[in-house]
Amino acid sequence: MRRFSTRLALFCVLSVLSACSGGDSPAGPTTLPPPPTPAPIPPGVLSIAVAGLPTGTNADITVAGAAFARAASGTVSWVDVPAGQHTISVRPVRTADGTYAATPSSFSVTVVSGSTPTTATITYAPLPSALDLAIAGVPGGIDAPVTVSAPGGGDIAAPASRLLTNANTGRWKVSAGTLLSGGFRYAPSPAAIDTLVLYGDTARVTVRYNVSSGALAVALTGLPTGLAGAVQVTGPEGFNRALTGTVTLTELTPGAYQVIASTVTAGGISYRPAADTVNVTVSASLTAAPATVAYAAQVGRVVVTTSGLPSEATPAMTLTGGNVARALSGPATLDSLPVGSYALSAGLLTVAGVRYMPATATQSLAVTTGNTTTVNVAFSVVPTVVEVPVSGLPNGTGANISLTAPNGDASPVTATTRVSPAAAGRWRLTAGSVTSGGASYLPTPTSRDTTVTPGDTLRLPVQYTITTGSIAIVVGGLPGGAAGSVTVTGPGGYTQNVTSTSTLTLLAPGSYTVSAASVAPAGTTYLPTPTSQSVTVVASLVASPATVSYALATGAVAISTSGMPGGVTPTFSLTGTGAPRSASGAGTVSSLEVGSWTISANTIVSGATTYTPAPSSQSVSITPNGTATASFAYTTTVATNYAITNVYLTQAIQKLDNSVTLVAGRDALLRVFVQANAANTARPDVRVRIYDGASLLQTTTISAPETSVRTAMAEGTLTSTWNLLVAGANIRTSTRVLVDLDPTLAVTDADRSDNTWPTNGTPQSISVNTVPTFNVRFVPIVVGALTGNVTAGNKASFLSSVQRMFPLSAVSSDVRAPFTSSATAIQSNDGNGQWLTVLSEINALRTTDGAPSTMHYYGVLKVSYTSGIAGYGYVPGRAAIGWDYLPSGDLVAAHEWGHNFSRQHAPCGTSGDASYPYAGGVINFWGWNSLSNTLVSPTWTDVMGYCGNQWISDYNWAAVMQYRSASGGVSSADASGEGLLVWGRVVNGQIQLEPAFRVTAPVSASAPSASHRLELLDADGTTLLDTPIEAQRVDHATASDERQFAVIVPWSTTLEARLASIRVRDVRSPLSAVARKSARMTAPAAAGTGGTPIAPQLQAQVERTTDGRARVTWNSSAYPMAMVRDASTGALMGFVRRSGDAVVTGGRAVDVIFSDGVRTVRR
Repeated sequence: MRRFSTRLALFCVLSVLSACSGGDSPAGPTTLPPPPTPAPIPPGVLSIAVAGLPTGTNADITVAGAAFARAASGTVSWVDVPAGQHTISVRPVRTADGTYAATPSSFSVTVVSGSTPTTATITYAPLPSALDLAIAGVPGGIDAPVTVSAPGGGDIAAPASRLLTNANTGRWKVSAGTLLSGGFRYAPSPAAIDTLVLYGDTARVTVRYNVSSGALAVALTGLPTGLAGAVQVTGPEGFNRALTGTVTLTELTPGAYQVIASTVTAGGISYRPAADTVNVTVSASLTAAPATVAYAAQVGRVVVTTSGLPSEATPAMTLTGGNVARALSGPATLDSLPVGSYALSAGLLTVAGVRYMPATATQSLAVTTGNTTTVNVAFSVVPTVVEVPVSGLPNGTGANISLTAPNGDASPVTATTRVSPAAAGRWRLTAGSVTSGGASYLPTPTSRDTTVTPGDTLRLPVQYTITTGSIAIVVGGLPGGAAGSVTVTGPGGYTQNVTSTSTLTLLAPGSYTVSAASVAPAGTTYLPTPTSQSVTVVASLVASPATVSYALATGAVAISTSGMPGGVTPTFSLTGTGAPRSASGAGTVSSLEVGSWTISANTIVSGATTYTPAPSSQSVSITPNGTATASFAYTTTVATNYAITNVYLTQAIQKLDNSVTLVAGRDALLRVFVQANAANTARPDVRVRIYDGASLLQTTTISAPETSVRTAMAEGTLTSTWNLLVAGANIRTSTRVLVDLDPTLAVTDADRSDNTWPTNGTPQSISVNTVPTFNVRFVPIVVGALTGNVTAGNKASFLSSVQRMFPLSAVSSDVRAPFTSSATAIQSNDGNGQWLTVLSEINALRTTDGAPSTMHYYGVLKVSYTSGIAGYGYVPGRAAIGWDYLPSGDLVAAHEWGHNFSRQHAPCGTSGDASYPYAGGVINFWGWNSLSNTLVSPTWTDVMGYCGNQWISDYNWAAVMQYRSASGGVSSADASGEGLLVWGRVVNGQIQLEPAFRVTAPVSASAPSASHRLELLDADGTTLLDTPIEAQRVDHATASDERQFAVIVPWSTTLEARLASIRVRDVRSPLSAVARKSARMTAPAAAGTGGTPIAPQLQAQVERTTDGRARVTWNSSAYPMAMVRDASTGALMGFVRRSGDAVVTGGRAVDVIFSDGVRTVRR
């Protein structure tokens, strides 16, 4: 622009010179002088007073007159207004509360020349809000149950559509109830409306009523007049209704209904529905859904016939069933019998002296609906029968009976006999005794003499009864072939000698004595038990038992002890002429076979004490019925006990109770604490078994680390414990551990019950969590001539501490191309605030890059000092920065990532987390450095503090794990699109809005916990976009409360055409807001445009430097900031705030975008 202005001035000068030159032309006629110019009229003063608008709201006023036009946004006094008549036009103003307007909206004033002011007062007032309510679907003549609550309170009935107005701005609420009419329900949609109506706005809402219920027409047919049906109707929402006749049900909830009909009975006749259940769908409609229940009577016919009787016979029969009982005297047909089960019974009858009987006394039959059931009763002549039932004899044993007929013929009967047909007349029976199986049986009776008439049955039963018994004698205990000596005596002088197991039969019932005497086969005496016993014999096939047991004559030994305390029981082993024996405690051991025996005393271990007998064994001689003696004296020895007192696994920090949760997939150190109760030189092994659930993963035996087992715990000495490095592959969410001390029993131990951990022998579950990958992108930051030193080759040096101290497993990192910050020199105390500028720009870079939501950005700076501020980070967040000094930069990075992981400062060297559990910020428990395999003292301080000797505490380990498990999951970047970068800072509550840039990046997700709201507005103040955002707190910013934000919102050509300003409001203090307007809105109006502002023209130049930078020069007063991007990839290379500053590009082509605060211009 500057070069363009110089050329225009030169053109004007040349034009004047050309016009004044006479050249060679002759002189022209004399020209008269121009008339005198009238003296100008002095301007006047116009004072405009504006009232009625909310604080901070600009009025929209235009003053127009002859050759004069000017706009005013509030109370103003102009001293240069041309004298004359002017028209003041006042346009409505849109505010956060709605529209304000002045009355009148246009009027004229006359400005007089001179210093006397012309005063115009403009008073704005809010326009009323309105609700245009439409109610549809209501039946004619019915009022809708609709109530409207207007802003400021008060309910208004709205039975029909109407327009309501109110002087207030605020929320209009519409409540619509259900309507009942003509047996049908009408439901409103929606039932409730809650809408914000600002001043001057009209909200148009509609409540539509629709039929929401239905009807069901149930018809019952086929029942006699007066007989009630049995119908149940069920449906949605627990609907249940009993019906007895035809009816129409109304006001039903639409849905599936069941019409369930049951059988009814009248006069013994059942009426059954054609279908037990009818399914009907009821719709929301004024037309009832039909359902028919058709009943039908349940009756049938029975035809009864007879056979086998003379024609003149009249048999007596009865048909019964249900409530029916019919007597019949012959064949018959029965109509209209109720459906069901019946029984037809017939009895004996005599015709012409002959007896007849039915083949079946009672027959069952079924009567079915509409069918004929035929049943025949068959009769036959009753024969004469003689029966001889025989009982009481064993199976296979024949009776001793003779049966004589009326004609004198005699027949033997050996078992139950039936004679049919038999001759009528006199029959005689005689019966004798029977002997079988060693028992005698007598008959009852022994004779019968009886006459039988024709057609009758004569029964002549004979019952046999046993009259003798037996004794089963068992003789045992004697050597093979040896005879016993047993004598049995009983009633009637009975006597019998028995030498072996025998059964004595045919014994008269009574009391018997079984006597036994000693025997001496091969010179060895055997004594019987018992020597005499009484046995009662009864008449039965079951023998009465009697047992005689012979046994060798034996002796005993009495064992006594000394030196054994109470509660400890000695044990003994006895070997000799008989089977080996054992005994517990001092006392007498009996039933020893006669001969030589050795009594051995066992060594006893009780607790830590061993009891040794002297002598260890003795020999004794056992004589028949004699008692030998043996005595033992015990001496005591106390043994050492070894125990597993504790086991834990650690990855960085752990408590003795193993309560610190481990990270799955990361190596862990297992420590086994073994302790002895006395000095020793034992070196027991320890066996460790690691399981995944029930599956064994690893078995390892650990040798003793020292020359003896310690008698006290020394947690701070690594070599005091049996240690095992467990590979990350075996650290799983279902890992369990079982530890055994001295598994091969190589060391004498007083008590092995404490040699297993856990003591119950069940593998101990270890608390293990799966954590997400830590994704971090390093960014070399360029500030002036200094570039942070982070590369693919040294990035691991910045990750060492965070990997060792924090609950991480997998780490994924890369290094981004350098980013040039607009910050000036970095100061050790951040006196110029440039550290925070860099952090804000890194946050904007991360947002613009469209990084995945889990990706952390870590900016690395080079500073010119060695002591002072070393880093900043969000709490919580995904961005942090720190210096590049190593190795200190490693701890700085870990500290700042701790902030990103939501952790506040530990109270050491600074104020910090009030909930930190340990005074002085110490870690309080022993840590483990996996890199050096060394222990970390509990007196070291937490990495989130400012003191030396830093490590991680269990408190912050658990908190970081919980935070990352909830928010650190794997996420890919969303698809990029056109967006608008809006970013800034909040310092002590004051919002500082940075210039916005149009970018290609994914749109930011809505903030779950918003601290502010971002609004995009058009020139009239209409909201184009309103979205929640979160300003993240910056730790270390001790001089002020610093929060920062950076978001991408959707961009479109429509938005671009209307966007005039960006506003950010604090949700906690809605009146605390900052807006940034586009330069075109603040630019003066061009002549002839009707007052429309024209954006200033961009004047920009990009110059490449020899050191691989791009220097940007532009009119920064109109465009306060520039963004430099890679022309081929679109990647952001840096921000420029000062014209003439340069961005490191590495020689790549660049694309420069300039922001006027809201809109961007690309060069």
